[in-house]
Amino acid sequence: MGYKSVGFAKWIVLALLATASAGCFDNGPKRKKVYVVRGTVTYRGEPAEGVELNFAPVQDSPDVTFATGISGPGGEFQLSTFKQHDGAPSGDYTVTAFWPDRRKGATKVVAAAGEELAPDRLKGEYSNPKTSKLKATVLEQPNNLKIDIK
Repeated sequence: MGYKSVGFAKWIVLALLATASAGCFDNGPKRKKVYVVRGTVTYRGEPAEGVELNFAPVQDSPDVTFATGISGPGGEFQLSTFKQHDGAPSGDYTVTAFWPDRRKGATKVVAAAGEELAPDRLKGEYSNPKTSKLKATVLEQPNNLKIDIK
């Protein structure tokens, strides 16, 4: 086998490997299309800063996709699914909310692993997707939602 045929054989092997690798990526799970989701969180009508939101799809499916966000100043939030502030797939969601009490003098909660955590200012009322009464719908367009916690 001459020099030229060894080089050609290497190119054939590389081409086969590239083709096989590309096929592997096609068989993986597909990312759902996401739509920008912004909004505000209020508590009893007032903007709530620092509320941790989790959007859980209402419909069960094998490729469940969650979206999350944390409210900032003025209660404003943006959802993230695959990367920061990219939005969420369209659909109906149950929204969970956890509002850590980081105010001075707040009593810390000791978790099972021994670490101290800030208690939930909402007392766990909205932290379970099976019992949370917060709902939202993401449409196939830019979305502006209002999450009103009572």
